[in-house]
Amino acid sequence: MYPWIFLVTPLIKLLSERELFYSALLNRWQTLAQSNFIPSLLFQDSIAGDATFLDEALYILQLPVVFLPASHMLQLQELYDNDIVIINEDSFTNYFLSKIKVFDAHIEIQLTGFDKLENFKNQLRTVPCIPCSPDGVVLKLPSQLIDPGTFHDMFDPDDSLFPFSDFCQNNPVCYTIMEMGMMSRKLPWDIVIKSAQTIKSVIVIDENKAMKRVKAILKCINSTVPDELKETSFLPVVPKPEHYFLPWKGEGHVLLSPTELMCDLRMGTREAALIVGSQRAILNTNSVNHGGCGSISQRFLHLQL
Repeated sequence: MYPWIFLVTPLIKLLSERELFYSALLNRWQTLAQSNFIPSLLFQDSIAGDATFLDEALYILQLPVVFLPASHMLQLQELYDNDIVIINEDSFTNYFLSKIKVFDAHIEIQLTGFDKLENFKNQLRTVPCIPCSPDGVVLKLPSQLIDPGTFHDMFDPDDSLFPFSDFCQNNPVCYTIMEMGMMSRKLPWDIVIKSAQTIKSVIVIDENKAMKRVKAILKCINSTVPDELKETSFLPVVPKPEHYFLPWKGEGHVLLSPTELMCDLRMGTREAALIVGSQRAILNTNSVNHGGCGSISQRFLHLQL
């Protein structure tokens, strides 16, 4: 008799009642009853040549899946009439884990229909089907929305450019929307310009928020700036120093356009800045918390000319 046989009863109780099963797809721990289990063998016969198609299907279906490793049944035994009986995987599943749900055959067939899944995703790309911020009432095309994780500082929920927050809290859902066309890496110039045009109204209410938005906009600039953005007043201006008696070109302005400002990375001393500020308005590159847009790279200065 094996010394660990007496642990079988508490083990089954533990398996049944505690959140011991981790679903990587949903990023959470679950009880046995909450979980769907997929045999690892299902991954070894993919019509696509790998298992990525199954991951995509599970993301869309939002199933609480736990993957069973191939060796998870080894050495499990049960005592019948004082004899030790070797339990195989089927016996263990039926006896110990009767609540485990394995995909029905017809669902497996649906999941392996990779071409049908791709066709379905392609159709969804052309249909306004994603609820958007602020309240989820309006539906938009995935390609009309932007990733709130990457570009959260550039717009407000009321601008209706983010997926509805309750809908997009789950990472697999966000990933699927990205796959269907949501902007997640690069924004077109019309979206960047639209964000820049909001700075004037935002800075009146919340200067810190406005400067975070300016900083986010500048991060998006990786090619030559179009004329419309060059003429948009969205960049912060260095204010006139206290007790400075000479004319100050930025005086009376909180924001100016790139064409109206200058920024020279070599201008490091206060004296030089005072002389320059009497001739040209200067871009405020102080930290966001001090009314500026943060440091500017030489590459940006080149692109915005």
